[in-house]
Amino acid sequence: MKFTSQRVVQHLSAGRAQIEEKKALESLLGEGRTERESISNQLQKQRESCLQIQKASPHKQILDEECKNKKQNKVVTSEMAPQLDCTQTELFVEQRRAREKTESLQQRLEETCEELHGASEAESSLGNGCLRTQKEREKLKRELQNLKPPNHTELKGAQEQTLQSEKTVLQQEVQLAVRESDRLWAMLEDKTSAHERFRAETEQQLRLWAQQLAAELKHLHLLVEHNRDLPQSFTVAEAVAHLRTTREQLQHFVRRLHQQLDSQKQMNEQLRKEKEQELRVQRQQLRAEKDQALNSMRRQLIREHVEELSCLKWAHVSETGGVAACLRRQLQDKDLELRQVQRSMAEWRRRTAARLASQFEHQLTAELERCKVALMRSRRASKTLEARPRGGTHSSKETVCSHRIHAVNSAAAHISTDVVSLKLLRHLQGKVKQLRVETQAFLWSPNPPDPPVALSGEDVAEIKRQTS
Repeated sequence: MKFTSQRVVQHLSAGRAQIEEKKALESLLGEGRTERESISNQLQKQRESCLQIQKASPHKQILDEECKNKKQNKVVTSEMAPQLDCTQTELFVEQRRAREKTESLQQRLEETCEELHGASEAESSLGNGCLRTQKEREKLKRELQNLKPPNHTELKGAQEQTLQSEKTVLQQEVQLAVRESDRLWAMLEDKTSAHERFRAETEQQLRLWAQQLAAELKHLHLLVEHNRDLPQSFTVAEAVAHLRTTREQLQHFVRRLHQQLDSQKQMNEQLRKEKEQELRVQRQQLRAEKDQALNSMRRQLIREHVEELSCLKWAHVSETGGVAACLRRQLQDKDLELRQVQRSMAEWRRRTAARLASQFEHQLTAELERCKVALMRSRRASKTLEARPRGGTHSSKETVCSHRIHAVNSAAAHISTDVVSLKLLRHLQGKVKQLRVETQAFLWSPNPPDPPVALSGEDVAEIKRQTS
């Protein structure tokens, strides 16, 4: 328990660090916006200074052309800003939708947990039925002791033999449960170590992206300061053509971002459908197993009641020696039935634990593979963006914007996938603890007996028909 609590604390600290890095990225974006507003204010001041110079200087045409160029630059920057804001809002909306989908998947997993709890209650009811049969067997033993047959030593040896066999069966069940819990614990530790490695890689990548974004912002600021001091060397036609190409490149980048968003939506929809299908199949399997267990327990109880009624009717008309032999046979039958029920319960519990462990292992491995694929894709995209040459002031601005948007997108995707994998890992740890507590409670401290089972009208009619 101490080891798992330390793991949970480490996961919480890692999530807090990721949230702080996300806030740092948002602050960097805010600084970029403030720098853009400062650049627009500087352009406005230059425009006002140009107007003043236009009133005082004779070179009116040259100043008009420069003012037109600066005005066109300002118009282009004002057109670029809404597009960037729109793409950023779309990214945040998509992140919120992904978070809602993960919450819905978590809710469905909780529903399956409730169904598993119902199955465990059915198992406990079966255990209570076994306890009732054991009590009936003890009652028959007491009746045999009251009858005091001549072969008391044989009965005592048979009782000791049955107790020894029950003890060995219970010890074997305990060993199997301990082995199963150890195997599940080792598998959980392996998955936890893999998740820790993946989280360390994602944190390192996020720090690298934050450093690159800060360096690019610093470089952009230096370029703006440098271009402020340089004289205007472009003509009007060249400036317009260059701005048109820059606008086309930005539009192409926005279209590519829309395509990436559509692909992400399709992947999320496919993942949701797969999860729903798996949950539906698990629900059907659990319902079928529960119905089968309840039907078998009801048939067994009906058969036991019928046998007890017939034995009681026969005991009233038989002699003392015949009653002892009948009770001895009943004791043997009860022992055989109890062993059969214990074997069936152990087999069902072992099969259910193995199936749940394999299902959780498959889900966790699939989630980790999807996270790794997303990480490799983001790394490849960042490498391609870093490999592009820098061609002047406007191209450097475009690369900085693209780096910034890509860093925000990849950080949001990795944070959402990391949250999903963390929730799934916590759910798996809780299930392992619950299975371990249930096995210990069932093996070492038996449950209190339930109230007697209420028979339906059909069952009562069948009992009367068989006893008559």
